[in-house]
Amino acid sequence: MPKSTSMKAAGVVFGAAAVSALMASPAQADEAAGPIHFSSGNFQCAIDDNGVVGCDVTGGDQMTIDLGGSADFPVPFRVDQVVADVDWAPAHPGFNPGAYTLEGGNPNISDVGYPVGEGATRGSEVSHAGSRCWTGFHGSFQCETAAGHGFFHYIGIQAH
Repeated sequence: MPKSTSMKAAGVVFGAAAVSALMASPAQADEAAGPIHFSSGNFQCAIDDNGVVGCDVTGGDQMTIDLGGSADFPVPFRVDQVVADVDWAPAHPGFNPGAYTLEGGNPNISDVGYPVGEGATRGSEVSHAGSRCWTGFHGSFQCETAAGHGFFHYIGIQAH
């Protein structure tokens, strides 16, 4: 094959590969867009593309909100949903039942996330849009937004 023909063939192959790569990139980005759903214990959760973390709490649980310093506010009712959705406030009860639960339930965090920790602190973590949730010490579960607000659950929910 003459030199100019082989160079043209290489250019065509390179061009086709570049076009394929460019066309594949948006499809991969589309697959990654949207909320990430997962579950941990009695929490059915999602992290939205804007970093909002929300969890439906099956059976409800007690919740205390850390107001800073030594001020804590015990929520006077069982909480069925916890949401960290604003940068200026701690996580708080939500009032939109089922908003973070997929039909049939969310996949387990260990199936969606990646392993973290060792020994008694071993668990799984999910990160999306600057927020993250993870399991850890003896089944504890916590979530935190990029603004540092979120909640911790071990024996009840402690919001911060």
